[in-house]
Amino acid sequence: MCKDVKIVSKIKKGQLSKCLTCDLYLLTYNNLLFEFTNEEFISFKNYLLSIELDYWEHHHSNSDLKRKIPIPTLQQNLCLMFSRKEIHDIISLVFYSNYDKSKILRVYEIDYVTYAN
Repeated sequence: MCKDVKIVSKIKKGQLSKCLTCDLYLLTYNNLLFEFTNEEFISFKNYLLSIELDYWEHHHSNSDLKRKIPIPTLQQNLCLMFSRKEIHDIISLVFYSNYDKSKILRVYEIDYVTYAN
């Protein structure tokens, strides 16, 4: 596990960090974690820019899928599916350093399930 991590960008559903020790990018979004080397991260950024959102939404227009935009993986039986909003969220994480350490969180920005005992 990386110990010397710098947060590059952050939104409500995820964040992009860089480990200063092992030089890996760590992209978390919802329940997904991506680990990228520098070369893999550049490749992922280029892939995000090449996705034809309209094509994929039209291609799956007759299906009941909520998420219609695929991101393939090297594992043949695993394809990650995203909605247009989710793709835009990931793009905003990957391309913009929008993290402000001095920002004070509002209560509604804390994504945590509480249980009353």
